[in-house]
Amino acid sequence: MFKRYVSFARITTLFLLLPLLGGCITNNPRPTVVEGRTPTSDGVMTAVVAPGKAGMCRVTPCRVYYHTPDAGGPVEVVVNNQVVGSFPSNTLVSLGDFSDSMRISITGSDAPTAFVNMPNTNR
Repeated sequence: MFKRYVSFARITTLFLLLPLLGGCITNNPRPTVVEGRTPTSDGVMTAVVAPGKAGMCRVTPCRVYYHTPDAGGPVEVVVNNQVVGSFPSNTLVSLGDFSDSMRISITGSDAPTAFVNMPNTNR
């Protein structure tokens, strides 16, 4: 009978912990071109930047949007030295949700770097 209660306790604990563990998994969308209404930079949970510009978020995770430069063709966007994708030039791209400060650049372009600063990070 004791084994039955131990087993029940383990199963109950598992079912109670699963939602908590699920909250640790990020639902960060893939980078995509934004269509429709243009988001605004609120400085709290959303940053919209372009080459040579800087943004800030006071809360993390922060949704980051980037205006790609007019390069006459697709551009490869790099965030903190990692390629996140290739996008049409002169468009607004949703890069996703981030919790660390970031540097955004374009591969093979002389477009200036964009920066997004997050609280408690130094990059």
